[in-house]
Amino acid sequence: MGLNDLERQVIKAFLASVKVETIQDSIFNEIEVIERHSTEMGFLTEIKTPNRLVCNSLAENYRGGNIGAKLNNGTTNAGFLIYLEGHCISAVEGYDILSEHWPAVVSDYSLYLIDFNIG
Repeated sequence: MGLNDLERQVIKAFLASVKVETIQDSIFNEIEVIERHSTEMGFLTEIKTPNRLVCNSLAENYRGGNIGAKLNNGTTNAGFLIYLEGHCISAVEGYDILSEHWPAVVSDYSLYLIDFNIG
C-alpha cells in the first residue's frame, strides 16, 4: 500500500519547507505504508522511506510541521505533523484544527505554510 495523494503532497511541501534538496517524484513510489490509523480527529500513517530520503536539516528524532490545509472547499482546516526517526520520515499525521472530526472523504485540498512568527 502506498501514500495517498494528500499524504504525498504534505510530505513534499514539508521537505521543501525545510530545504531538503529537490527530490524526484519517483522516490515517493518507494515509500511503503506500514499502517494507517484513524484518530477521529485525523489520521496517522506510519511509513518506511528509502534510505536516500533523509532530512538532515532537523534533529535526528523530530515531530513537528508547518503545513496546513483547507479541505473540502475550505470546510475543514487541517494541520500536519511529520515524524522523523534517524533523520528518516517515519510517519505523517493529519488533524482537524477546529471541529475534532476528520472528514470521511477529502475531495479537494489546498496546502499552505503555517507562519509561526506572528507579530
